[in-house]
Amino acid sequence: MEAYLATIFSFPTVVFTVLLGIVVCYWILAIIGLLDLDPFDLDLDLDVADAQGLAGLMVTLGLTGVPLPLVLSFLAMYGWLLTYFVSLYILIPMFGGVILYIAGAGVIAIAFGISILLTAKSIRPLRPLFRKAYGTASAKVVVIGRTGTVRSGSISETFGEAEITIDGAHLILKVRGEAGLNLKRGDKVIFIKYLEAENAYQVMPEEDFLADS
Repeated sequence: MEAYLATIFSFPTVVFTVLLGIVVCYWILAIIGLLDLDPFDLDLDLDVADAQGLAGLMVTLGLTGVPLPLVLSFLAMYGWLLTYFVSLYILIPMFGGVILYIAGAGVIAIAFGISILLTAKSIRPLRPLFRKAYGTASAKVVVIGRTGTVRSGSISETFGEAEITIDGAHLILKVRGEAGLNLKRGDKVIFIKYLEAENAYQVMPEEDFLADS
């Protein structure tokens, strides 16, 4: 145990230990509904001709087609595994002092490059699943008018999640609500509008919708 702890908190492994810790905390908060599952939206069908900046780089590296948090999770996991075993069996036994940090910096760069390749291969079979879940613009219309259940602790004009089942598929969608609705987890809502700029849905309480009908 001492060797394990010493390795994960020593350079260069500690860099990916911190990243992996952030990723784990993110998923815990997302699972309990305190964070959106996909706060960093990238077009799932983006191609090289349309992509620019960071999005263009990710397309080139084959890191698109799934939510960005999932990509970061794979990168952190592979980077951590690679640096951990290299540190445990090569760096720590063979080097020390300044040489360890110089060699460690090289290991980080190499591990990051290998992690990109492994992540690209890992997400490839997952793309069809997320493409089906996100759907096209016309498929999103199917959600409008349906009833869902609030999943997050609350819903505001900038944050919220709700779950809905369509044709046997269980979806968790980002939603937004007007100020003062006081929606909480477990409340029933109606999807009334798709907000393309946010890749989210405007919702209202089911009881208000029925009262206005």
